[in-house]
Formats: sequence, C-alpha cells, structure tokens
Amino acid sequence: SEKPLIYNLHSIGRSGQKMTPALIAKPIFSHIQILRAIAVVLVVGFHMGWPGFSFGYLGVDIFFVISGFLMFQIYSELESNKIRSFYFRRLKRLLPAYLFVSLATTFIFFLVTLPFERVSLVTQNLYANLLISNFYYWTENQYFVSGGLRPLLTFWSLALELQFYLIFPIIFTIIKKFYRLFWVILLISALMHVFLTIVSPETAFFLLPARMWEFLLGTVVAYKLNSQMESKYVGPRIFYVTSLVLILSIFLSPLAKNLESFSPNFVVVIITSFLLKEGFSVGENQGILRRILLTIGKYSYSIYLVHLPIICFISYQPFSGNLKPSHDLEVNFLSIIVIAFFSYLLFHLVENPFRKIQNFRTLCLLCSVFFLIAVVLFSSITNIKNL
Repeated sequence: SEKPLIYNLHSIGRSGQKMTPALIAKPIFSHIQILRAIAVVLVVGFHMGWPGFSFGYLGVDIFFVISGFLMFQIYSELESNKIRSFYFRRLKRLLPAYLFVSLATTFIFFLVTLPFERVSLVTQNLYANLLISNFYYWTENQYFVSGGLRPLLTFWSLALELQFYLIFPIIFTIIKKFYRLFWVILLISALMHVFLTIVSPETAFFLLPARMWEFLLGTVVAYKLNSQMESKYVGPRIFYVTSLVLILSIFLSPLAKNLESFSPNFVVVIITSFLLKEGFSVGENQGILRRILLTIGKYSYSIYLVHLPIICFISYQPFSGNLKPSHDLEVNFLSIIVIAFFSYLLFHLVENPFRKIQNFRTLCLLCSVFFLIAVVLFSSITNIKNL
C-alpha cells in the first residue's frame, strides 16, 4: 500500500521536458493492490495448507517484481538528497511494523513454548533485527522442512527486500546510464537461479544474487514505462484474463514439479511483469470482487507479517515445529478471522501511523530500542537453556 503516485500531464521536469505520459494513464496504481492481494492470499493459503495451494509460496515472487517496479518510481520522483530520502522512506514504511511483530511474536511464544524452542525464537528475532533472516533460514535450510518452530519464517523475504533497497541507488544509476550492463546483471542472476535450483535449491531460494532478476524485471518495466512517450494497453479484459492465467499457473505448477530444473517462478515473474504494465488499462468499476481485492491489497503487508505467527500459535504442539491448521472448517474460519483482526490493528496502530515520522533520528531511536531488546534476549540464551 504505497502512497499513490500521481503524474500531471503538464508537469515539467528539471530538464524542461514534459514528463512522460506513460504513467499518467491512471492516478492511482490500483492494479498493484490487486496483484498484492493475489500474492498475499497465495502465501496465506500455502501456510494454511489449503488444497491447491502447494505452490502458493510463489506469491512472494509477485511481491519481488512489484517491489522492483515501485522502487524505480519512488526513487525517480525524489529530487534532493535522493539516497538519504529513499532509505528513510523505505525504512519508516517497513521497519516499525516489522520490528513490532518480530518482538511481539517472540514474547507471546515465550509463554507457551519449551526452553529449546525459546532459544530458537530469540535467535530468529535477533536475525530479524539485523535484517538477515534469509541467511539464518538458509544456513538452517528451513522453509519446506517441518521440523523446528519458525513463526518468523516469512521474514526471510522482507530481509531480502531490505537488502535490495540497500543497493537500489546503484541499480538505478546502472539502468539509467549503463542500460546494457543492467541486462547483463539481470541475465546473470537468472542463470544463477537456474543453476542453483539444481545444485543448491536453498541458496537459489533464500539469497539475493539468485533472486535479483525478479526485482530487476519489475524495475525495467517501470523504466520502460517512464521512457516511452506513448503507451498502448491491451485493455482491462486482457488484464483480468492474464491475472487468471497467473493464478492458474501457480495452481497447476504441481503437475510439472517432476520436470528437471522446473522453475515455475519464471512463469509467475514474467506474467506479473506483463500485468504491471498492462494494469494501467484497468477501469475504475467498483465490482464486489475488485473492492475485496483492493481492501486485501491495502492490508497486504500487515497480513503478510501476522499470518504465520498466528497460524503457528493456533496449531502449536510441542516438538512439532510449524504445523498447518487442521482442515476443520471452523479452525480455518477462526484463523482467517484472527488474521484479519490483527492485520487491521497492526495497520491502523503501527504500520500507518509510523509512516508519518518526519525525523530520521526518531526512526533510528525506535530501531535501536528494538535491537537492544533483541540483543538482551539473545545474550541471555545461556540462562534460557537452563530453564
């Protein structure tokens, strides 16, 4: 739920040239909210263990492409102190809710877990505060394994995004001034992903070099939209049909999972890139399904943060690791209601209010407090082991 980017046809850039009309087709990127909704529902469905969602984790790939697209737009509109302003905007957008959920999850699970599980919890919390959760789960080779309680598992992708933001100013310079080099980097990353999927799947899954191409495809779509003077869209009907193809490609991925080096995320990423461009043709009709998707998209970040800790808490059993809720309809309904309730609270009490922070020092102080607590918890790990 980024602040909508609004472009004026008569705006004049610093160079004296009119801004490109490519992104003026719509005053708000509502199609991005729809894609976010699709992505987060897929991820939640995967962690809930719903039938047909065995490849729902590919929703994360959709998020990565969207992120690459939006980062180009956000960075492009900054005029002074671009790097400082960019980092400040991204950190205040993500970190308050991120750190709050990480700490709250750790404390709540302390009340119900066994001593050895508490050691794992404080370790996961510390890695989350260091923004390197993906490295922790990579070394543990933990995503598709059932052992070990990991309520903060989804933080791996947020750490990956934050690492991408760190280097994005360099990426922006490369695509603007060294366009061919940009494509070389993208292709190397894609080839690295294919190779590592065969020889080291956990490395291809968790680490940025093998995921960079997904972000970069979103970035190049935004770059092309900004640089072209005309934009020909195929129409909203094609957008919705292609969105359906995107969803079906994920649901049908299990049928091809036995193919050697099969990487369904290539299909997902390419279709998402297409939708990011063509989505500007989507009309403003307010059908029920569209309103639901826009609402889910608005709360998608909060939903992504809270859903797995809640699922793990509801289904927790000692020595059982991350369990999926039973297929009992009442348990699933309860899980959805609780996720929706806490997502709403997180959005309105933490995520949205902290976007209004204007002082970088205030944000640094907030992060320092959370980090200090994480370090204190981790440093007491010896005592925790002896509980």
